[in-house]
Amino acid sequence: MDKEDFQDGLIRQYTDEIREAYIECEHKDQFNLSEYKNKLISLQHSAKIEGLSGEDFWNLVEEQDPEAFSKLNI
Repeated sequence: MDKEDFQDGLIRQYTDEIREAYIECEHKDQFNLSEYKNKLISLQHSAKIEGLSGEDFWNLVEEQDPEAFSKLNI
């Protein structure tokens, strides 16, 4: 596996994990932004260890929901 394939795999993995975290924070008609932020910080730490840059990670978060991303104050 070359470096580009590895990076693409990380992006797919963390796209899925960010989406899952987002869904887990939707409670009835409310979205818990604080819970989402805590999950993201944990995911970002793992992503960094695995080799995904912080910029790439936060770009994935922004793609998930630009409005929620703008409220995260990160």
